[in-house]
Amino acid sequence: MKIIPVLFFVLISCLSCSKNDKPEHVKQADKILEVTSKELEKKYNLSLSVVGGSMMKEIKILSLGFSSQETLDMNQARELIMSCAKIFLNNINTSTEIRPYLYNFPATEKNIEIEIYFQIHGVAVKAPKIAVVDLSHGKVVYNNKYERLEEIHRESYEEAMKIVQEEKKED
Repeated sequence: MKIIPVLFFVLISCLSCSKNDKPEHVKQADKILEVTSKELEKKYNLSLSVVGGSMMKEIKILSLGFSSQETLDMNQARELIMSCAKIFLNNINTSTEIRPYLYNFPATEKNIEIEIYFQIHGVAVKAPKIAVVDLSHGKVVYNNKYERLEEIHRESYEEAMKIVQEEKKED
């Protein structure tokens, strides 16, 4: 029963905060997250599911999570997440409004997180297709199980970018 007053306090605290109560760096982060998520949703037919980041006093990390109705192999998932990362980083680095609040400029792959879950009508995609691809801490991780993630491959952002660029040369 002690938890109900705590939950009530948290709810009232959240409801009493307006958008104007947010610090400026959070407002700027929200703008980038909104613009980027809408762009990625439209361009790649993704559905936004998670927005966040690490921005207590300055913006260290911005995070986006999506779901997709596609069934992709590892090469296709790599190309998708690297394209999303390129757009995300471009949106951050070309915004003069957010620049003063960034932990480091220009932002790099270590300052963004993107996660894409692949599911058809709410059912996770099964191996050999990719169930989840994740870019975090400068690493791209591919999983072929959704409920209990099972990593099948991990590579650095640079390695993934090199593979994507080489594949484009072959086309």
